[in-house]
Amino acid sequence: ELGALYYVVVHRNNVGVATFAAEDGRPQRVEYGTGGEGAPDLLFEVLYERGPTPVWVALWVELKTETGELRPSQVAWHAAAAKMHRNAVVARSVEQSRYFVEMVREHGRVLR
Repeated sequence: ELGALYYVVVHRNNVGVATFAAEDGRPQRVEYGTGGEGAPDLLFEVLYERGPTPVWVALWVELKTETGELRPSQVAWHAAAAKMHRNAVVARSVEQSRYFVEMVREHGRVLR
């Protein structure tokens, strides 16, 4: 639904570690995803058009059910993101995700 809007690009952010055998047989560890352990599930790019030049603003969205809780690595990631003034939120529904997208569209950032 949100990805169909012209002003939103949605990226699924699978984060983890894979192990492959090297040519010599030794295991090689490869991390994948953006942001490392604890990074949110989705990375939205939201078009902010209120300034003199339109810009795409990053919005990190962790998806949780109504009763879902953040893991310790996710709590740490969100705390670090807040210190760096990144737009990182927890959304518990599509409607809540849309609310944050519209906040970024209006203000260029998530208001705290």
